[in-house]
Amino acid sequence: MNIKYYASEQWTKYLVFIGLGFIAISLCQIASKDWTNYINWFNRDAILSWQVMWESSSFFTERLYFFSEKFFGELIGFSLFIALTTLVLLTVKLNYLVKIVGHIGLACFFYSCLYLFLFEATVLRVAFATALVIPAFYYWREQRFIISVWLILLATQIQLTSIVFLLIYPLYFIRRLNVLIFAVFVISPIVVITRFSVFDGLVSINRPISFCMAWYNITMNRAEIRSQKR
Repeated sequence: MNIKYYASEQWTKYLVFIGLGFIAISLCQIASKDWTNYINWFNRDAILSWQVMWESSSFFTERLYFFSEKFFGELIGFSLFIALTTLVLLTVKLNYLVKIVGHIGLACFFYSCLYLFLFEATVLRVAFATALVIPAFYYWREQRFIISVWLILLATQIQLTSIVFLLIYPLYFIRRLNVLIFAVFVISPIVVITRFSVFDGLVSINRPISFCMAWYNITMNRAEIRSQKR
């Protein structure tokens, strides 16, 4: 009896997740203000060779998303790729939310009422990245820190700003750093007024790194051409 009840509960849970997934897919492809941008990015990447994409990429260029977008978008179509990815990652996200809060109703309430549900309709890559960040929080709670850090680093390859979630680890191990949270809260109005952007800051760091990598590749190609002529 208990086994049948457990199986029925699991089926109900995943049916709810899939239902929310189809709503998210509709929001993403019909209501999203960024959907046109994602299509333009795919069209841009579709005409590039894999070698060019690899040479122009780095840790800061979100390889996991853009490489997957190119490969699966060309294989099955971009819209279907996004739909399947949204469905799978949303199921993962909600499953780990259930593990964290302990109840499917609370998990769906948390997802639907807070900003998590709007990610699919506004910033799609953030929605995909949080599907890795939330399991990272679960494994952090279970003190499986290596898996947790690995998931957040993987999330940065979908949405770079996910790197800010790494702050949870020094705050956990060095409790005095919790003062930092209060300091951030105090200065947050200044950040809003000055329009400071973490993403723009990371991009500005990436530019000199990308320039050095491009210069290195050009130098190595020239050296190879000269050696072949000899």
